[in-house]
Amino acid sequence: MNRRQLTLVGILLLCLMPIIGAAAPRLSLPI
Repeated sequence: MNRRQLTLVGILLLCLMPIIGAAAPRLSLPI
């Protein structure tokens, strides 16, 4: 992978982390 692809992946991860952080507690709760 070249640097541009790594940068795009990094930006995608930064955008997804808040969504995953918000969804993780709901997924772990047995409700």
